[in-house]
Amino acid sequence: MDAVLRRHARVRAEDAYAWFTDFADADLRIQRALKEQRVHREGGRLWVERTLDFGEGPFRIRFGVTLDPPRGYTARIAAKEGEFDLGFAFVPAAPGRRDECDIVVTVHDAPDAPTASEAFRAGVLRNVSQNLDDYVPAMEKELARAG
Repeated sequence: MDAVLRRHARVRAEDAYAWFTDFADADLRIQRALKEQRVHREGGRLWVERTLDFGEGPFRIRFGVTLDPPRGYTARIAAKEGEFDLGFAFVPAAPGRRDECDIVVTVHDAPDAPTASEAFRAGVLRNVSQNLDDYVPAMEKELARAG
């Protein structure tokens, strides 16, 4: 079963998508767990290599990002436990609240992936939630200044 996390943001869905898919070096100043990041393109895919530390010691991950503009992307994560997919969707908030959106992150379950474990999916969601705790306020602040 897929696991889903939803986070509300006070920015337009299109702006959140653009901000999240920038993968700028500024990420190093924003995300507490991110220690190092390199980004490059191969064909139509972005490849991101990161060193993270959520308190249990640093570890490296590599993920390929397939963009689905204007409101989503999929990241194929290659972690020490194996490969798995995360989906990111930027969904406009309720009608009348055009300047707000929900960021919906889905950890896709697959029988041959580490996400087959409920405990693994829960751990991924905890880490993603921590990342969003860093990213969403930074994005809201940055986009409000630019707006």
